[in-house]
Amino acid sequence: MKRIRSPKFSKPVFTCGEGVRFATPEIVASYRAGRLKTGVLADISCGIGGQAVCFADECNRVYGVDIDGERLECASRNAGVYGVDNITFIEGDALSPQVVEQVADADIIFSDPARPIEEDVRQTDSLRPGIPMVMEAYRDVTGSFAFEAPPQMPPERIDFDCEREYLSLDGQLNRLTLYFGPLKRCERSAVVLKRDMYYRLKSGVSIPPGIPEADKIPDYAFEPDPAVVKAELLGELAAGLNINMGL
Repeated sequence: MKRIRSPKFSKPVFTCGEGVRFATPEIVASYRAGRLKTGVLADISCGIGGQAVCFADECNRVYGVDIDGERLECASRNAGVYGVDNITFIEGDALSPQVVEQVADADIIFSDPARPIEEDVRQTDSLRPGIPMVMEAYRDVTGSFAFEAPPQMPPERIDFDCEREYLSLDGQLNRLTLYFGPLKRCERSAVVLKRDMYYRLKSGVSIPPGIPEADKIPDYAFEPDPAVVKAELLGELAAGLNINMGL
């Protein structure tokens, strides 16, 4: 275990192994925590605690679960670094009945599952623990689930009834979150996150017919954000900007 400075975090954090490499950037974790604000939330694969700490800022109580004791110790220390004291840390297998019983009052289950460092084709089947396994284990706890998944996956490769939210950070595709049950707001969404603001675009926005063509070439080229492209929301973006895409 060591304490380091990372551009992902506003404060030096405790880490071990590849903890910081796979940790969610603080600004992204804060956005996600705001969206998942609730009474009690269980982060069942909390790692070094970057996301759990942000959940603690928005929720009354948080459970941080991890099977690795050293990572969990880092998470506990990072909670101290950020001054939050409403996280209960649990070491164990998130799918075990013993752990499920300890978080039985959770309103939302969040999971950032392990995945292969490299894959020829990113897919949900390689997530561990798998999404169906988590939902089955916690089906009597809640119907509200959120999962992080590889953002390289296009929407059509995600064969679940969920919202697929692609997020970019400073112009780079960064995260994909899948929202299930009452957390689902639409089929596809894109969040464009900057250091001091964000905007959100979702599927289902009606595209007005007969958008007039521009009568001259604009003075600049508009390059859509990668989160918008990945979420396949170019039509909705065009409608919002009143751009003719030949639809």
